Parts: sequence; C-alpha cells; structure tokens
Amino acid sequence: MNKHHRRVAVATATGFCGLLVIVCTHVEVRAQIVADPNAPGRQRPTVLSAPNGVPLVNIQTPSAAGVSRNTYRQFDVNGPGAILNNSRTATPTQLGGHVPGNPWLATGSARVILNEVNSTNPSYLKGPIEVAGQRAEVIVANPAGIQVNGASFINASGITITTGAPVMNEGSLESYRVRGGQVQINGLGLDTRGADYAAIMARAIEVNAAIWANYLTAVAGAAETQARHNADGSPITTPIAPDLNAPPPPKPTVRLDVAAIGGMYAGHIFLVGTEDGLGVKNNGTIASQGQLTLLPNGQLINSGRVYGQNIQIQSASEVRNQDGGVIAARESLNIEAAQIHNTEGAELLSLGKMALTATERIENRSARIEAQGDLAITTPTLLNANDHFQTELVAQPGQRYLRLRHQGVDYKAEELGMNFDRLDRYEDKAEWQVLLPSGDYPFSQYPALAAQWAVPLGGWSGSFQLEASRTEEPCPGSDCNPTTRDTYAPEHPIWQRLGVAPFGSPPEPPPQGGSEDPAWQQQMAQYNAHKRAQQDALDQKIGAYNASVAARTLEDWVVIDATATAYNPKVLSSAPGQIVSGGDMAINARDQLLNHNSEIVAGGALKVQGASLENRGSEVLARTELSGQAVYSWRREEGLFKNDDRLYEHSPYQAVQERGAPINVARSQGGQAIPPVMHSGLFKANPDSQGNTLIETDPRFTDQRQWLGSDYLLKALSSDPDSVQKRLGDGFYEPLLSG
Repeated sequence: MNKHHRRVAVATATGFCGLLVIVCTHVEVRAQIVADPNAPGRQRPTVLSAPNGVPLVNIQTPSAAGVSRNTYRQFDVNGPGAILNNSRTATPTQLGGHVPGNPWLATGSARVILNEVNSTNPSYLKGPIEVAGQRAEVIVANPAGIQVNGASFINASGITITTGAPVMNEGSLESYRVRGGQVQINGLGLDTRGADYAAIMARAIEVNAAIWANYLTAVAGAAETQARHNADGSPITTPIAPDLNAPPPPKPTVRLDVAAIGGMYAGHIFLVGTEDGLGVKNNGTIASQGQLTLLPNGQLINSGRVYGQNIQIQSASEVRNQDGGVIAARESLNIEAAQIHNTEGAELLSLGKMALTATERIENRSARIEAQGDLAITTPTLLNANDHFQTELVAQPGQRYLRLRHQGVDYKAEELGMNFDRLDRYEDKAEWQVLLPSGDYPFSQYPALAAQWAVPLGGWSGSFQLEASRTEEPCPGSDCNPTTRDTYAPEHPIWQRLGVAPFGSPPEPPPQGGSEDPAWQQQMAQYNAHKRAQQDALDQKIGAYNASVAARTLEDWVVIDATATAYNPKVLSSAPGQIVSGGDMAINARDQLLNHNSEIVAGGALKVQGASLENRGSEVLARTELSGQAVYSWRREEGLFKNDDRLYEHSPYQAVQERGAPINVARSQGGQAIPPVMHSGLFKANPDSQGNTLIETDPRFTDQRQWLGSDYLLKALSSDPDSVQKRLGDGFYEPLLSG
C-alpha cells in the first residue's frame, strides 16, 4: 500500500444496549499528531482517528502516580481538534462522537496526561483538545516552541504549555526545566476557562491575542519550575544556566511580551520572570478579578492596561508605566522595584490603598499617582514633574512709552506730578527744573503748599522751596525798627500738610483797660510764646522739606519717547505630575523630593520626610521692546550779561526689557497639611478665625452615590456611568474628599 494513503482498521466493541461498531483510522505521515517511533514502548501512544476524522490518541498506561507519559515526533492540532483518550471503555465525546475504550488503561485512567514532543519544529495548537473519559491535567511540552492560535480544552482539570523538559521522579512529574524556546499566542488566542488552572512556561512568551483562564501562571526565562506550587498559588521557580554542552538558545530581549492586541484575563494571575536583565512588556490588557502578581526579574514596561483586585509587583530592576499605561487596583496596589517611572499620561490607581517602594528613585512625569485610601511612598529620590509645560510670547498692541530718565531710573509723568507731553517743546525755558518724587513728600499733597508752585504744561518752573514761617520787613529809614511778617496764616494748608498745629488767633483786649490790662498782657505774652514755638516747629519741617527738594531738583534730564510692544507669556501646554490621596499620604524621600510645576495633594494628613524638599514653580520671561527716540536736555550758563540757554540732543532709542512672570505652586508643608478653601459657590468659610472650621457644601455633593460631575450631560446622553466608569476623575472622587 502506498505510504501516502491511509490504512483502515475496523474494531468492534460491545456495550450499552447492543452492538456498537466504531471505525478508527491509524494515522501515518499526513497525520497532525505522530508518535515518536524511537520512544520507549511505555511512552509511545497510539494515534487513531475518530469516526468523523478527528485525531484520537490512546494515551499510554499511567504510572502509579497517575502520570501518562506520551512522546511524539509531531503534535499539531488543527481546527477540528484532537481527542486524548483517557477512558477504559467506550465513551461519548464532543469532538468525535462515541470513541472506543483505550486498551492501555487497564489499570485505570490517568490523572496527568504528559505530551512530550521531540522535534526541531514547534507545535501548532489551532483547535480544541478534549480529554475523553476521566478529567485529567493536560501538558504539552516542546522545547522547540509552541504556537497557539485558537486552542481550547475540554474536560481538562489543568493546562500546562511549556518549552521545558519534564523532570520525572519514580513516575511522578517533579518539575520543568526551561532552557530555551518560545510560546506564542496569536490570532484566536488560548481559552482555558474549562480548566481549573493554566500555566505557560517558556524562555520567552509572546502574547498577540487573548488568553482566558480561571487561574493563570506564566513563568518566563531559563528556570526550573516545580510541578507543585506555594500555598498562595504562586509557582516555585529556580533560575538555571543554559546547557553548556549544546549551543545556547538565542537570548530574547523580553521574556513576556503582551502586544496591544493581546491580553490575559483570569480570576488570579501570577507572572514570573527568572532571568536577569530580561523584562515583561505589556501593550495590551492583563486583567485579574482577584490577585495579580507580577515578579519580573528585569524591567516591567507597561503601556497597556493592568487591572486586578489586589496587585503586587516586584522587580529587581525598574517598573516603567508609560505612554498612557494604566495599572489599577480595586483594593490595593503595591509596587517594589529599584526604580519606578510613571510617565507620559500613565496612571497608577487604587480605589483602596497604595504603597510604592524604590531603592533608587521614583519619577512621576506628566502622569498620575492616585489612591482613594492611604498612600505611602518610600524612596531616596522622588521627582514629580511637568514635562509638557510650554509657553510662547504673544505680542500685544503697541503703547506709547513716555518717560523721564535720571541716573538709570525711569519716571512716569504722574510720578513727577506733571502732565508733560514733550519737554523739548519749550526750548527757550532755560530756567526749567524737574523735581524727582519722594515717598516722604508725595506730589499728590505737597504742590498746594506754596502759591509759586506753578505746574505748567510739560514741566516745572519757578522755585520749589518753601519760605520760612516769619519774614522780616525792611525799614525805609535808618532809625526804624524792622518788623516781621507771618508768612503763613493759621488757616494756611501748610500746617496740616507738615503736621504742625497752627498757633490760632490772639486774645482780644478787655473793654476796660484795653492793652494796658495786666491780665491781657500776660495772656498776650503766652500767646506770642506759643506762636513762636509753633512757627519754630514749622520752620524745622520746612527746613527738612527744602533740603529734600534741593536734593531732588534737576536741571538736566533725558526724556524717552518710544513705542512699547509687550510680549506676554501664554501657556501652550501643561501636563503636571499629580500625586493624590483621598486618605493620609506619607512620603519618605531620604535624599530629595522635587515637586516641579506639579501637584501633591492629600485628603487626609500629609507627612513628608527627607533631607531636601523643594516645591518649585517656573518663571517665564515676559519681554517689552522699545523703539523711538531719547532727548537729552541740559542748561548752559552764558555768563552775567547773557541769558542761559536750554539745549536738547536727540538720538534713536532701542531697548528690550525683560521681567519674570512666576508660575506659583502651593507652599511645601509637613505634618498636617490643610489646603485653602477655594473661592467658589461650592464652599462657604466661617470668617471667625477663633471658631471651628466649617465647610458647607451643596447637599447633593454629600452623597457620592447620587452625584457625578457631569450628571446632566450623562442624562441627556442616556448614558449609565455605573457600567462604563473605569477611571477616577473629577466629580467621581472629589465628593469623597470634600463631602
């Protein structure tokens, strides 16, 4: 018979209520599953076909420990699937209908069905694998690799897919030794939800499709993994060296790679890496309804989604959550690594508590760390930064810039008490002077003190000095006595301006006796003494004023007449780093904590410890460009017989003025941190500083179950946020903090 044709054998079996005839086909070269002819007889299965053509494998006799060991040259499963016959008697199956009993199971069915592949080619699992008869654990082991695309399992208690070599000990499966090989999940993925648990062990695992499991363990890297596990379900692994007697397998750059179209979905997930320097990369989704444990020995790089009830991540290297990646826990999130980097819109979230511990540094750059409960951060260096703070200078309409400059200081017209348009228009006013302002004698009050204080348009002329309180009148002859004249009457405003009480009016002489009355003379003497004392006090004030005026009087100056174009900063983008807790927050940054253009907010107590704590904002330089002319004016003396001249010199003027525009951040605080109450309609603070703090809010905000920040819009869109709420945000969690 041609070896490319099938050889058909007919077998009969009796059972049930009559004669049952079942036709099985022995598979040769064209078969998808081929036993290894070089394997020992007790490890060589019989490969047949069910009546509908589905491969049927009569597994070998199990050991006393219940392990059926089967060795193949090829183990591929296509769309129709394959059946592993674990029944002593004829039994119905989902894939092949009724199948005959397995003659190799005279001593009983297997507890574990071990399928080892000796080949240089990987195995392809593209369809379902069914255990006929008693439920058993199914193991597929091929050191050359395993490609999965649409595999599922029926009637299997557990699933193991590995590139490791099984290690047997007196008929018991002891461990798996992985030295190389890759498991790839593609296309239609891997569905193990019919089994209690599933395990994938290979030096590299690439997930390009979904994996569904009840309890999933993935061990990547060269390691020996025990068949048993710890009490918490975590695998027991020991890193091993490559086989030195054979060429080492290619070392992958990433042990476990979950692509954007891939995902892991299970009730519990354990992901373990064993080789130094190799990491776990997730661009897809890793979701656990319960415990999620990631133990990469190298980097963990996440730009996808990692969800779990309780998430535990431990890395000897670094954890990078980047590019919008999300790691979110419903109860607790704990991350321990040498370095933790949360960047570019990524989020570390917990609806309960969170603890982040790094032996080197933690960086939160334009990303968010948020726990609705307590948050603890422990690291030598903590950086919370805004990597996307950008501004630009926007030109404003030009304004006239008219200033008088003296010794490098520019004065506005109103500062000089003048209304000048151009000081150079009065070119013949050689007597002009300019008085600089003084804080002690502001122009708003003191120009009214003397009538000679004329304020002509554009500048000052005349004297700025005040006369003394008494003026001596000259005598026309040589034998007259000089008299004095009071310069300032009691009602003159100078008394009030200089802060001296006026002397008042003299006493009136009595009708009887007149000026000869001794009592009146005594009163008059007292009045004159008081008057002189008040005038002396006023003269002291006038002297101080005149000295100040003399020091501030200018006869030369520079006037700048230009157009000022202001360039003011405008924020183009900002993505602050945010570290937020609804409960207490404890930060222990041993060496440095830098909060740069970002936010650290605690709903409860904020406790910060560290050698260097810096809360830094950015200073943006605004710019004003000036373009016009400068006019220098000075007085030239011409001698006794000529009038002095006032000269003017014109020159172009260009200048750039820069000023800082700080971007403020909240002050650093340790211990109990109480942020200020916002000024809005939501809050009303008691102005009594001695009273207890009371914050009143709209009562709709006090019940978090009745309020979302955009409830009106959600109602208008007929959207139910309970079914789509995935992330923490504004109205969803702020009522927890303010209510």
